[in-house]
Amino acid sequence: MHPLVPLVFRITVLTTSVIALGLSASVHHLSDKYTYAQNPSTTMAIVVDVVAIPYILYLTWDEYTGKPLGLRSPKAKIRLVLLDLFFIIFESANLALAFGALTDHNGSCMSAGKGYNHIVCNRVKALCGILMVALISWSLTFSVSIFR
Repeated sequence: MHPLVPLVFRITVLTTSVIALGLSASVHHLSDKYTYAQNPSTTMAIVVDVVAIPYILYLTWDEYTGKPLGLRSPKAKIRLVLLDLFFIIFESANLALAFGALTDHNGSCMSAGKGYNHIVCNRVKALCGILMVALISWSLTFSVSIFR
């Protein structure tokens, strides 16, 4: 019921999105540098987070300056709920792809193929962790915004 609770969750989502964008861009760049096959997780993280960051900023502004969700028109309610669900779905798909990249036999974290690369592997592991925190944050933010 406290008005700052949604703000804390939105700031957490924004922070994890910015970190995930930086990590995925770094992995994308290092994969080219060390000639590893590009995995779809980094590309998806870049695309999703580039769209998510302005959306989070807009939604945070709208949450504190606009009408509460219960007082909006049904069309506006559905739009906000489905957009949040859209990002939760893409974050979960991206997390699955990141775990797939972590265990890929030709990836940087396995000894097959080009060998183990601790620089890229550590960033892929960090990306998996950040995407897990981001997914949990998106889910909690969604729950708070629905019940508020």
